[in-house]
Amino acid sequence: SGKGKGDQEALLASLYLSILSRLPAPEETESIREYARSSGLPLSKTAADIAWALINSKEFQYRH
Repeated sequence: SGKGKGDQEALLASLYLSILSRLPAPEETESIREYARSSGLPLSKTAADIAWALINSKEFQYRH
């Protein structure tokens, strides 16, 4: 059902590169996967939530 793991990795990489100009750390990837699992939605459906979380992060605020 839905996208495969490779597609999910590409989605996360794209979000992180676009917003924070870096790839996600392994612990960030796992945290996001846990959030997607707990929401009951596929990662692709939680992409907007993830993007807003990154935009509101201190890392984004201090770099951009």
